[in-house]
Amino acid sequence: MCVLKIEGFFIEHSTAYGSYYGFPKEVFSFLEEGKSYVGIVYIAGASAIKAYSQDAILIALGLLIGTLLNNG
Repeated sequence: MCVLKIEGFFIEHSTAYGSYYGFPKEVFSFLEEGKSYVGIVYIAGASAIKAYSQDAILIALGLLIGTLLNNG
């Protein structure tokens, strides 16, 4: 098992193809410093991030791209 997963390093995490992937809690300290961050996560990960921080802004790229293509 991944040590970082055990120590609570990630807000959300999953495994795919034998590797661990996750969204680190540390990102929110960067945001508090005024820095921007773009993370690519699946819906379950987005739900976990939103539960962790109500201020998180989440954009569904599939919907955004479809809207741009249909209206552009």
